[in-house]
Amino acid sequence: MAGVGPLRVLLAEDEPKLALAVQALCETQEHLEIAAVVTTAEAAVERARADAPDVVVLDVRLQGSDGIEAALAIRTAHPHMGVVIYSGDEGDVQRARSLGFEHVLLKGAVTQDLIAAITAAGSSETRKTR
Repeated sequence: MAGVGPLRVLLAEDEPKLALAVQALCETQEHLEIAAVVTTAEAAVERARADAPDVVVLDVRLQGSDGIEAALAIRTAHPHMGVVIYSGDEGDVQRARSLGFEHVLLKGAVTQDLIAAITAAGSSETRKTR
């Protein structure tokens, strides 16, 4: 949990190069640890249930159902788990925000903005308000 070591992050991304880039970016941060990488929305929901990461980072366009549907399922089952959603499509970003997700980014923001979103989503203050 937050404050007791690194934030454990579950990454759901089906583009291998982007998954590696996000994982490498997170590995540069002492306070983040990639717990697992999955490629489907269904696997994200299952691993969130089984592994209880601090934060789940979801691409919207995944194999199977989309990342927003997975985020809704995760938020329902684990209301205190942090969720970060990112997409290359502005419409997806607006859809996620309209559903109440706070930490939503365009894929072009996969830099310090992503680190900041993961950190904020994993903070105990954020999780208490969910």
